[in-house]
Amino acid sequence: MATARDYAFSDLFDAWSGFREYGSKHPDLAEHHTRRYAAFSKAFGVDLGEVPIDAPPVPEWAVETFTRFGGGDLESRAEDWPEWLHRLALQVEERGRSIYSPFSSYLEAPLAVIAANARFGEPIRDRVHALRAELRSTAFELLSAVFPEAAGLRITADEVRASGFDPDTRAPDPDDYW
Repeated sequence: MATARDYAFSDLFDAWSGFREYGSKHPDLAEHHTRRYAAFSKAFGVDLGEVPIDAPPVPEWAVETFTRFGGGDLESRAEDWPEWLHRLALQVEERGRSIYSPFSSYLEAPLAVIAANARFGEPIRDRVHALRAELRSTAFELLSAVFPEAAGLRITADEVRASGFDPDTRAPDPDDYW
């Protein structure tokens, strides 16, 4: 059944992040996430994996720093900022996905590790979850600054379908692919 849902830049970001995480995994996961991202990218008209050709305006939150450290000449310092923030966004998103609790790597843990998890696991998991969420939010905000026009768009499920992917398709469960 088709949805009447609209999609925002956050959905493009989610598709991009899923592509980055699963694009080189099991073929079922890779195919789904690659197709999903390609369709969202096409429908939004941007590829979050590439720096835009034309630099958008410097984000408001950066103007004061650019002006102060650029000797007052905002224009001369504003040309390459998208490349640097884009590179930072890629690193932030990737690092966010690579942070885990030390207890999460055990499928069957020895009793000593079970005891340590009972003692230390919950606060560590809470902090890991909070840090991952903060890094994800930071990467999203950086990419929103690099792609401000796309960040303001909303697209429809029909536009995603016309771009080659049915957004109602369920993603394969990564836990099914060990």
